[in-house]
Amino acid sequence: MRHLIKKLLNETVERKYRKVSDNLIPSVMKYIDILFKSFKIEYFDKSKTYGDLRVEFCLNGKEVGGFIGGDEPGWDDYDTSEEASIEPYAGISFDKKIVSQISSTFNIRRTLVLHLLTEYFEDNYLDKISQKFGVQFNNLDDAEEYDYKNTLCEYELLKDLPNYNRDEILDWIESTGRGRNRWSEESDEKLQRSFEQIWKAEKNNF
Repeated sequence: MRHLIKKLLNETVERKYRKVSDNLIPSVMKYIDILFKSFKIEYFDKSKTYGDLRVEFCLNGKEVGGFIGGDEPGWDDYDTSEEASIEPYAGISFDKKIVSQISSTFNIRRTLVLHLLTEYFEDNYLDKISQKFGVQFNNLDDAEEYDYKNTLCEYELLKDLPNYNRDEILDWIESTGRGRNRWSEESDEKLQRSFEQIWKAEKNNF
């Protein structure tokens, strides 16, 4: 019975999705290329992300994909000193709507879409990101799907960030219900970063 069920499931999948021919892949990759060229790409170094290296892919002001990587220990690397370098890590994700768009356009499996998105990213962006951040990133695992839920991109979130002085920043943070004392102990640079992070959270209704 188990083998029969598996056979029926495989037949269902095969009927649902077209078989991938040698001619189809170049068409999908051309579509992905056009899609990527419509993205606005933003790069964020460690000073903006508290340690990670990030790249944001935006479409019409909304986040539709992202890269995250680095070569420094994180909070969960208990046995590694903060000053040490570790094997570079990297991962990418794309919005479920992007994956659905490609999958339905070509009637192919979502896993194949994610694989081709990863392949395109490796061929066209990975070396550029490595050079920009000074960290050699190698092959990636296949991209993951993520529901970005129409999250605004950083440039959209910060485009109307007020040019407050220190006291005005502290007043504004306090007005959000987050208090004041903790933030008043931060340096000007760190307080500005905190202000930006809280401003983004408020804009995204977190």
